[in-house]
Amino acid sequence: MSVLGIPKVNVQLIKELYHAGDEIILNIVRGLNDNCRVAMLFGHNPGLTDFVNNLCEEEIDNVPTAGVVCCKLRVEKWSEAKWGCGKIEFFDWPKK
Repeated sequence: MSVLGIPKVNVQLIKELYHAGDEIILNIVRGLNDNCRVAMLFGHNPGLTDFVNNLCEEEIDNVPTAGVVCCKLRVEKWSEAKWGCGKIEFFDWPKK
């Protein structure tokens, strides 16, 4: 995580994210510590694309390998996250 400048103590490996569906990803987000203001999730499709589309009420065809989607949530606490509470700030991918 040194490339991103993130201390290892701030990184969690959540095995349930591996090939998780959108509902599982949403539940993981709801369980984040409220002291954390920013979270980065790494996952796989189709769950990741479905999660972004449902969270932000968007229609991205596919979040490709190494694609990055930044979503801003309209919530005070992570536990308040629900479908439609997000807005895509940017979406980028290597071949763009």
